Amino acid sequence: MTRKVKGTKKPSLTGALTIKEKQRLAGEVFRRRNLDGLDLRGANLSDARFENVSLRGADFTDANLTGAAFHWCDLRQADFSGARLDGNSFTRSTVRGARGLDSERMSYLADCGATLDDEPPVAALD
Repeated sequence: MTRKVKGTKKPSLTGALTIKEKQRLAGEVFRRRNLDGLDLRGANLSDARFENVSLRGADFTDANLTGAAFHWCDLRQADFSGARLDGNSFTRSTVRGARGLDSERMSYLADCGATLDDEPPVAALD
């Protein structure tokens, strides 16, 4: 018999997330979604995977992005102020106009595969 543990419901990401919901995003996989402008301040997105996701203007302020992978994502105008970045992949993901990134962090993103110019990801959302 399988029991559902109270409080394990995954957030829908269709509206504002609670602090608790933001802490349950570690290791989640997001595919072909439009999450433009989503407030992910302080979220635990460690080891999360984003594939062909639009995150334009998303707020990652103080988020834990350790080990997070972004493949074919649009991160233009996203805010990375205070975000924890380490062990990431930004394959074919655009970060043009992103905030909270000094030259060292921009260089890190480029080394992780991010596109720094205005070129949108090739496999953009339909």
